[in-house]
Amino acid sequence: MPIHATFDDVPPNPGLRARSGVGWSPCDERWGERRVVYHNAGHGFRTQWGIAAFGDAGGRYDDIADAPLSGGDRAKVARIRQEKRLNDCLR
Repeated sequence: MPIHATFDDVPPNPGLRARSGVGWSPCDERWGERRVVYHNAGHGFRTQWGIAAFGDAGGRYDDIADAPLSGGDRAKVARIRQEKRLNDCLR
C-alpha cells in the first residue's frame, strides 16, 4: 500500500463483516480513517487487521505516539475519536 493511503484503500474488518453480514460499520469507518492518518505518518501495524489493511513493511514507527502528526492530523484524529464515542465504538 502506498505511504499516502486514503480511506478507500482500506478493506473492511473481515471479522466484523462476517459477524454482521455487511461491509463497513460506523465504527469500522472511524477505525479506517484514523489508521490512514497514522499510516501516512509512518506508523507500522501489528494487528492482523492493520497488517491486512496496510501491510507490515515500511512502518518507521512501532508506537503510534512516536508517529509525527501535523496539527491538522491531530485535529482529525480528535474528531474521529469523538465520533467513535458518539457511535459507542468499543475500540
